[in-house]
Amino acid sequence: MGNNTLLKMSVTLNLPKDVFNKEGLEVSAKFFLTDSKQSPTTHSPVDTKVTIDCESTKPTCILANKPQSFTNYQHFTDWLSKGEFTNKIMITYDFHINVQQIAPSLAQHLWFVQPDYHFLGTHMAENSSVKPEKFEPQISYVSKRGTTNSTTATLGGMLYLSGNPYPISDHDQVFPHTMIEEKTFKTDNTKRFYHPDWIADCETTSKVSYEESPKSLATDWPGIPSATYSVLQRKPDDKHKIEHLVCFDGETGDEINIKSSGKAFLIESEDSNAKNSDIKEVILKDDQGKLYISQYKEAVSATSTSSSTAQSSSLVPAQSASSSTAQTSSLVPAQSTSSSATQPPLSAFEQWRKELLSRSEPWAKSLWEQATSQDITDIVLSSSGFKVEVNTVEILEKGNFVSLTRLLLQYTNIGPAGTQILTRGNFIGLRTLHLAFSNIGDAGAQTLATGQFPSLMELGLQNTNINDVGAQSLAIGNLTALTTLYLDYNNIGDAGIQSLVNGNFRALMWLGLSNNKITPVGAQSLVTQTNLPSLEYIYLNHNDALFGSTVGTYITAHKALHEALQRKYPKYKT
Repeated sequence: MGNNTLLKMSVTLNLPKDVFNKEGLEVSAKFFLTDSKQSPTTHSPVDTKVTIDCESTKPTCILANKPQSFTNYQHFTDWLSKGEFTNKIMITYDFHINVQQIAPSLAQHLWFVQPDYHFLGTHMAENSSVKPEKFEPQISYVSKRGTTNSTTATLGGMLYLSGNPYPISDHDQVFPHTMIEEKTFKTDNTKRFYHPDWIADCETTSKVSYEESPKSLATDWPGIPSATYSVLQRKPDDKHKIEHLVCFDGETGDEINIKSSGKAFLIESEDSNAKNSDIKEVILKDDQGKLYISQYKEAVSATSTSSSTAQSSSLVPAQSASSSTAQTSSLVPAQSTSSSATQPPLSAFEQWRKELLSRSEPWAKSLWEQATSQDITDIVLSSSGFKVEVNTVEILEKGNFVSLTRLLLQYTNIGPAGTQILTRGNFIGLRTLHLAFSNIGDAGAQTLATGQFPSLMELGLQNTNINDVGAQSLAIGNLTALTTLYLDYNNIGDAGIQSLVNGNFRALMWLGLSNNKITPVGAQSLVTQTNLPSLEYIYLNHNDALFGSTVGTYITAHKALHEALQRKYPKYKT
């Protein structure tokens, strides 16, 4: 360093988009001078070569949002062909430079030149959008006949990288068989059946003929079974709608939910004294012989008041016919008086998308474009261009995305209130959650720690105003499946890191703590800890009490600590 002059070095990294492991890789480097404001001077830079080591993390397969169903096999293969990989390459450098020998033209402008400069450190390179060498789609079929008459196509396959296969998760798609003919042989009026939506007054035995798949389906799905067959079927018949009220276990008297099962029960007996009562009671028997007591009301069907009056849906109360047209519920579109057909009500998810489309915020449009199905696995709203607030998370939670595995909400302003809403959502399958730059603070960290995220493996909380209190909350919380935790650019000190190394993180492999307030006392707890058996990658760079302003200050002041960390964690990075 001379009078207001600094010597700097830059390294050119042109690494392949691949799984890349190599020791002693020679790369281009450049020495140049800057002034005190970090602006390059007019002195010509000097080119040289340095040696680095590269180590890849395990690649992760990334596939675009999988649709709820594929229109044909070509649609599936097109989707699979867009698969990519992402991985990180850790670059480690440890070399000595004699500036007088390599760059004498620059050394003469420096006020003092050491005979030897030791450069030691790491750099993390992100490999995104790594294309596979090839992909192999796979399909198999299982055809079921009898009670269930359908064919299940199981779609899977492999993506290859560096000669290694990476299987994708299977996707099952069900094709119901087409009924060609039904011939009834017997009607048994002694059997009656109960379903939460209807009662059937008899059982019919029929010969039913099916076609496994029509010719059009065989064209779209190669190899799908296409035989024609006949089976005998017994099924409830002569149904009429009811309003199910409640059901109790016949042995314990406990209330149970039979609506979600979708099963039909045999009516064992019915209260003959309740014929004139609105509420009727029946004893039911399931296919295991277990008995239940169920109460219901007969469904009230709508009646037409005149030939010019529209028929009301059975799901909507009939209105008073004070005019020539009956009024329909505000949730159901009004029908034309020339037709008795009713518009089917929107599903809860369709209603959610409709309300979302009515909003004007940019994030709402992005969410509407991504959330085409409740089965999507990825939602990304991490854009500094979006003003994502607490109400964004509230609306997201109402979407009930039970299949969601990755949720990115970086650069938002959801704060502690947003994390509170996240913990209310049904995110039990969530594996990756990123909230960097979202201002959640210690309160938000505590909320996340006590939430129900049993599958969460990667949590990004960089620059979220978390202090020691927040780190302590994370350590004692429910995030036991975490393998990767990013806490860089926060205000975590020695008390925080000591809590983390003693926390519920037995599966943790990656811990990012750069740009915090950790001193040698806190770093020493990483050397002595025995609670994190899986921990491999630790990042502590830019903790000023450890490193000072340069790498050289770290080496001279805390060399023993640095070496102890390297011995315990071979992949420890500064």
